[in-house]
Amino acid sequence: MRHVFLLFPALALSSCATTSPVPDEDFVAHFNEPFLTYVSEGAVLTQTSPENMDGRDIEAARSSADGWKRFKWDAEGATIELRIKPAQCFDDMAGLEYSHIAQLLDSRSDAGLSGCARLTSEPQPREE
Repeated sequence: MRHVFLLFPALALSSCATTSPVPDEDFVAHFNEPFLTYVSEGAVLTQTSPENMDGRDIEAARSSADGWKRFKWDAEGATIELRIKPAQCFDDMAGLEYSHIAQLLDSRSDAGLSGCARLTSEPQPREE
């Protein structure tokens, strides 16, 4: 019986260690015309474009609501929001399949951009 009592504390400790929350995954989002790409790493987005291939880092507030992962930041007097949601998406130029849809919204405009996204842990889709 002593051995049984000694095992319970060890089991309790190991089960506590495995209940830590898993951090949100990071994404790569692509938008055709104007050819923008956003790569998330926590609350930092790196935006690249044909005019800035080195990219620029953007501090963004990260949240989730209604199935969307949201990244929000202020730029030039506007609020910009990048939204990413799991759903099959086909790039409208190359036809490549992605695992997520993406939207880029600007508070100065009623129109937004639609694009595709993938988890950074997923490979970049390629033409076959």
